[in-house]
Amino acid sequence: MEFASKGLASFGDTRAISDQMRRAAAQALNSTVQKTRATVVDRLGREIAFPAGYLDPAGGRLGVQGTASPEVLEVRLRARGRATSLARFASGAVVGKRGGVNVEVKPGKTVRMPRAFVIRLNNGNLGLAMRLRPGESMQRSRAAQQMRNGLWLLYGPSVAQGFAQHLDKGKLIEETGATMEAEFSRYMRVAV
Repeated sequence: MEFASKGLASFGDTRAISDQMRRAAAQALNSTVQKTRATVVDRLGREIAFPAGYLDPAGGRLGVQGTASPEVLEVRLRARGRATSLARFASGAVVGKRGGVNVEVKPGKTVRMPRAFVIRLNNGNLGLAMRLRPGESMQRSRAAQQMRNGLWLLYGPSVAQGFAQHLDKGKLIEETGATMEAEFSRYMRVAV
């Protein structure tokens, strides 16, 4: 999922902008996207208990794509669409230990999954799994992947899902536009 704000649309044809304005606009875009990213991380953290560091820029799960320059006045905030392993939301779980797992997807709301257990995956990561009984199905869960012999790997929301379901995009665009305008004015004053 990508988020775009049309903050430069008020300029019309961006080829007609002076070099000074283009430099200020590029600096403002780069500053604004970092501030917007921080706002999104804060707001998502109130809705989804992503583990500490999960949304760090280096992880690529919520990152800035590109850098605006005077020649290219564009930068994007991109959220990864791949589902998050439910093991990332599990607390106190030990690989191979049966007896259930506590999972906290919504901050402050822990859910006990009595039949779930943590497994080590082939890639070295941990996964939260559950074995179905004969006749059971995973009808209600779109975030599950069948592994073998009735064993299912469980997933929580992706960063893009959190972005789409828990953020007021209209408000975020409005705030981003206001930040862009303030940053642009600031960089224009510095350039004079």
